[in-house]
Amino acid sequence: MFVMSFTRSKRAVSKILLMSGMVFGIILTGCKYKSFKHYERGITHYEKGEYDAAIEQFNMAIDINPKFCDAYIYRGIIYSENDELDSAISDFSKALKINPRSADAYHNRAIAFYEKGEYDLAVKDYTKVLLINPGCTDAFYNRGLAYHFKGELGRAISDYTLAILNNPTNYDAYYNRGCVYCDEEEFNNAISDFTEVIKLNQKNADAYYNRGCVYYDEGEFNNAISDFTEVIKLNPKDVEAYCNRGCAYFDEGEFNSAIFDFSKVIKLNPKDVYAYYSRAVSYGEKGEYDLAISDANSAIELNPEDADAYYIRGLVYYYKGEYEQAILDYTKSIEIDPNYPTAYNDRGFVYLVRGEYDKAWQDIFKALCLEFQAKINFFKEPGKSSEKEE
Repeated sequence: MFVMSFTRSKRAVSKILLMSGMVFGIILTGCKYKSFKHYERGITHYEKGEYDAAIEQFNMAIDINPKFCDAYIYRGIIYSENDELDSAISDFSKALKINPRSADAYHNRAIAFYEKGEYDLAVKDYTKVLLINPGCTDAFYNRGLAYHFKGELGRAISDYTLAILNNPTNYDAYYNRGCVYCDEEEFNNAISDFTEVIKLNQKNADAYYNRGCVYYDEGEFNNAISDFTEVIKLNPKDVEAYCNRGCAYFDEGEFNSAIFDFSKVIKLNPKDVYAYYSRAVSYGEKGEYDLAISDANSAIELNPEDADAYYIRGLVYYYKGEYEQAILDYTKSIEIDPNYPTAYNDRGFVYLVRGEYDKAWQDIFKALCLEFQAKINFFKEPGKSSEKEE
């Protein structure tokens, strides 16, 4: 079965405003008082989402008091949220010149670097935050994200773990650590983390989805079906959940249920090529070859360069006894993807049935050269080996 089982990553940073805030009880006079009033008005506008008005007030606060560290930070935050990342970084850097120990400035600059894809600089700034404030859970979590994107998965796991130790209810940290465990193929740990997310937030559809994908990859199809069903309850229009549940039903031999799910995918997205040829495979397993050919035709109409669709239609034609048409489809599949071992193997089998032994052994030898275990595996006699080797 062609499986579209993959996890959904959640890699949004935990946004930071001002952790320290202003120190009250200090008497402000003259220019500093006027600057502070503009700053206060800027915060009010910011909280209302009136960013242009907020920037205007922070500008005035800075004009009056060029060493107003927090005004730079807040203006930088607005620039960051407006995707003006270079301006944001400039403001956070100015704040750090004024106060080199501002964890807020380091943290927000790290977020801007992260958003720009400059993960090394982000990691450096998050590390600065943790030197100033070792208990900052968000810094551990966000640095874990940066390591995750850098591909330093061990360090990502370490930081997500520290974020969890500091805040055991941080389900985002569990979630992302689960995604890393998937990347590391530590599937039991991934299941454990996604389960913890679900305990903390029973409406987290992505956690059910990812756990379902892991169960599927581990061959626990009933558990996968259960999780994808929960996703569908939470989001009845989740195409991927229907599609993956259909794959799990297929592998459980529940072809009618698989057909129902693939049909639902097609209803939600009539241009989903994958759903058409997956339903074609399911019809083929039931011996409903004309319906299978119809679905394969639809897949080919939607994407004439889809090697899988031609391959599947070729299999159906083979089981209908239409060998010439089967050979044509296998050949077209190979033209599109010259490294498609099952297409070579199965075309070779048809040649063998037709008594064309030289052609048969040429194709089977080619399949073996592509490191494929030569066998026919589809529907009743062949079984289910229709996956391409990379």
